Amino acid sequence: MSHGGGLNGMISHVAFLPEEHLGVAVMTNFDNHALHRCVVNHVVDAYLGVDDRECETSYAPLVEQVRGRQERERTAREEARIQGTSPSRPAEDYAGVYSSTVYGDAEVTLEGGVLTIHPKAHPAISGRLEHWQLDTFLCTWSDRVWDQSLVYFDLDDQGKVSQFRFTVRPEWIDTLEYVFVKR
Repeated sequence: MSHGGGLNGMISHVAFLPEEHLGVAVMTNFDNHALHRCVVNHVVDAYLGVDDRECETSYAPLVEQVRGRQERERTAREEARIQGTSPSRPAEDYAGVYSSTVYGDAEVTLEGGVLTIHPKAHPAISGRLEHWQLDTFLCTWSDRVWDQSLVYFDLDDQGKVSQFRFTVRPEWIDTLEYVFVKR
């Protein structure tokens, strides 16, 4: 019996062989890999005395498949980008404290002409914003697991910045779009 799982960049795989009195659990803190499954299978095969070639033959192609998909997604995003636009507001208008009912507070700061997001729920993580198109910015997070996100700033009916929204790594199991309303 086995089962895998994942949430927010963490992947696991658990296997039980009750008749052999064996249980194996592998938990990782990184996603986009198949190593967790290979390790479980390797331990089970070694315990049973079975010749194990599964990791050698399947792991590398899976890694390349994931990398290829990520590259295709980045290329598609770049091709869909509207070139030659500018933000509708001056940079300082995007700065401020924002709140999410799900994620808590985040602060957008402007330092040296650079906008940066600081999610208060993750004080060790920040995201540098670069203009992407219109009122959308590409956020490069300081944590490699978070990678990059498109951050969409919305304006109210007075033309003032009212909120921003983004998804952390949309290919994750947690595909929620987090909305932060400006205070």
